[in-house]
Order: sequence, then C-alpha cells, then structure tokens
Amino acid sequence: MASTESRVMSVRSHGPDLPVILLANELGTGAVVLATATGWSHDVTAALVADTAPAAASLVQRGQDATAANQVVDAGLVPVRLGADGTVQPLRLRDQIRLVGPSIPFGVAMAQHDGGSHVSV
Repeated sequence: MASTESRVMSVRSHGPDLPVILLANELGTGAVVLATATGWSHDVTAALVADTAPAAASLVQRGQDATAANQVVDAGLVPVRLGADGTVQPLRLRDQIRLVGPSIPFGVAMAQHDGGSHVSV
C-alpha cells in the first residue's frame, strides 16, 4: 500500500492555463466529482472556478487534503472555458468525456456481439 505522502503527490497540475477547476474521482464509487465552495459535487454548474494562480494553488491544496483524507483520488486541475452564461466547459476532450460519462451507452458494445460470434478472452 502506498504511503499517504505518495498518494498526495499524485495530484496533477496542468500548468498555468487559467481558469481551472479541480476534478477528481470519489474514492468509494469512482464517480467524477468537482470541487465546490462547500465540498464536492457531481454537478459541473457548482464547480469552483479558479481564475488566478493563488486560487489555483488553493484548489491544488484542497485536492491534496482530500486525497490524504481518502475522500478522492486522481485530483487535478482542469483548464476550462467560461461561457457568456457562466457555463464551464473543459478544454480537453478527455475531461469533457469524464464529465458526461462513457461515449457510448452501456451495453451497446455487447449488443453488437449478440450473434454468438463473441469469444470471451
């Protein structure tokens, strides 16, 4: 088992691109969560947005603290674009997919192999 210190050091930082949000996975469920003003949420509209380097550093610290407390894993800053209406849109496709879930509906891939031609590996 890794020490708490090594887990805390796993917090990612993607450079000085601002604004950013803090994205992580809940330790118990694996669900994607975002740091908010009051904790963590699955709702991107509640995400706390850092638009200065000190605010981003504060988010990194929150990620490290939550990782050390075994609340989340894989916490990292994610560069975002803010819409005119205040919506938050991650810049990278990977992060966009993380927020909305799998890119195909559950079971579609298996349904394609329903003809008996699928061989378990």
